[in-house]
Amino acid sequence: MHLYQVRVKSKVYLFSLTTSHPLLIKIYGTHTPSNIIVNSTPKIKRLNLLKSVRNNVLLNRKVDHKSAKEIKLKLLASMNGANEETLSQALSNQRTICIDNKLKQLVAKDDKKLKDHISS
Repeated sequence: MHLYQVRVKSKVYLFSLTTSHPLLIKIYGTHTPSNIIVNSTPKIKRLNLLKSVRNNVLLNRKVDHKSAKEIKLKLLASMNGANEETLSQALSNQRTICIDNKLKQLVAKDDKKLKDHISS
């Protein structure tokens, strides 16, 4: 089995209709044979935290003025003593803990929301 990630763009310009080859075709992409192991991790697009965890994160930010790293440490404290498999599953389903970038985005979004609410 082969993996194709190809995008084809075709263009026709009015000034090139009189030429012998009026159609311009460009092919972008890659072809990966099946014998090459592709180790890719899916990119997380949405934050999928439980409401109680999300409320806890935002409360820690508002009350204690904690940074995203300090908030993540507090989230990880609830999983203290868990084995590696449990932690990797919790990180992959993004329900109780999340990656740093998404946590920073959540904190920044809440800060902006609070700032907009105060200024209006």
